[in-house]
Parts: sequence; structure tokens; C-alpha cells
Amino acid sequence: MSSTLTATHLEQRKLQQTHRLQGIAAISCQQSWAFLRAGLAERQAALRLQPGQPGKTAPGYEPLLR
Repeated sequence: MSSTLTATHLEQRKLQQTHRLQGIAAISCQQSWAFLRAGLAERQAALRLQPGQPGKTAPGYEPLLR
């Protein structure tokens, strides 16, 4: 009886650890996507302006100031 309880207890702990790791992985994934989206937004903003041509934008973008 004691060994059965111990095995069940170990399985429970293993499941808890798995769930905890899945939660950590999910948070890490969300943070990674947030960084990627922020980087993409920065890159898109940088592409809107063409260096050396103040007031002009890259093709396909409206001027930022009117």
C-alpha cells in the first residue's frame, strides 16, 4: 500500500512539474512574440523614412507629416 501511495505521489509531482514547465514555456513564447512584434514595428517605422530625403517616404507609404 505504501509503495502505491508513493508511486501516485511521484506521478502527481511529475505532472505538477510538467504543468509548471509548460507554463514557463508559454510565458517565454509570449515574451518572444512581444519582442518580435516590437522589433518588426521598429523596422517598419525605420523603413518609412528614406535617409537624405527629409519629408519623403519609402514607396508605398504616405508622408508622415502633411
